[in-house]
Amino acid sequence: MQVFTISSVGEARRELSRSSLDVDSFIQLVNELLPRYLSPETAEKAAVSIRLARYFQTNGLLDEPFKEGREARYGARHVLQLLAVRRLMANGYSTGSLSDLLRGASDDALQRLIEGETPRFEASAPSQAQPASNEALDFLAQVRKRSESAPMPPPMSAPVSRSMVPPPPPAPPQPPPPPQSSNWTRTPIGQGIEVHIRDDSQTPQSPHEWDVLVEAFKEAVNGSSPPGAKKRRR
Repeated sequence: MQVFTISSVGEARRELSRSSLDVDSFIQLVNELLPRYLSPETAEKAAVSIRLARYFQTNGLLDEPFKEGREARYGARHVLQLLAVRRLMANGYSTGSLSDLLRGASDDALQRLIEGETPRFEASAPSQAQPASNEALDFLAQVRKRSESAPMPPPMSAPVSRSMVPPPPPAPPQPPPPPQSSNWTRTPIGQGIEVHIRDDSQTPQSPHEWDVLVEAFKEAVNGSSPPGAKKRRR
């Protein structure tokens, strides 16, 4: 195991501008830097492996490594990309929502994402950091704003008294409707974690509904079912 003296992404950028890492050292450095930008408990859960890094690479969240002979080598940009992905995923963003946002982001933008204050993690911790200002977080804020400002359905009119409406003629018996099928989309969001979304599901319409959904997801991942959920036995 290599011994690193790098303690921040800024130092990683300077050090790796003159060198590169093999895959084992790359994963080791990222995991050593995670507690710097996440709470200790979250950093432990967000630890990455070679397999997970290759999954992010397949989904466009991590650049292809460059080659030195037959060996894959990783530089400062790879470290920035992987740290940015884990930090944003720790705050509730899925790999699907991050793919287009992080692809092509500059190294400076990635560093601001890693070092910038994010809504859920640092609300209770003293920090002088300012929110990251870049196209990725701006887009995510716009998506949530559009969802929260979507028009509510018009209120239903008052029911008409039954005494004012003549009873309808008896209808002939109808055969029972065929069972409706539903389609589900499986979205991997982390190592061993998938979200199943039904095609007729509704997006949360308020900040409270978003928070309830995020908390239910966190409880499910931590091993406790949200209220009303049943654990499936395999």
